[in-house]
Amino acid sequence: MEHDGAERVNEAWVRLNACMPNLRAFVRRMTRSSELTDEVVQETCLRILRAGVVPEDDERFVAWCRGVARNVFLSERRKSLPKASDVSLDEDFQHPLDFDPEQRLHATRELAHASARLDAEGAELIVRRYLFGERIVDLAGERAQNPTALRMRILRLRSTLRAKKRR
Repeated sequence: MEHDGAERVNEAWVRLNACMPNLRAFVRRMTRSSELTDEVVQETCLRILRAGVVPEDDERFVAWCRGVARNVFLSERRKSLPKASDVSLDEDFQHPLDFDPEQRLHATRELAHASARLDAEGAELIVRRYLFGERIVDLAGERAQNPTALRMRILRLRSTLRAKKRR
């Protein structure tokens, strides 16, 4: 079914408005800042309303909106972080763990060593679940998977990380 531009934007706005509380909560968990949440939600809404094609199914639409928000957040984060060439290993770099710089470096090296053999999808799941705090139900919906099966996969990935850390 073809829609002209105004109809498409209006339809997208109605659907977006319906999922806004869920989307805002998702972004808030990811950003951990109310100011950044507002910026990311605003840019996400603009991108969604400008999109030419959006998923027809409501469940996939919500998951797609979360994906757009995640991409906006990561884009904003990349802009705010210094380029790799500007950062030396001795500097106190941004890290989600509350350690002193030497402990951060050690923890980062351990995680890199432990996760070296995870596949890209597994590493993404671990980061999205534990660094961004995304809910398993949201991740499962986006991937059209059973939440219980995804939870078991994440537990296996955690086991793999623990086993590699002990080596």
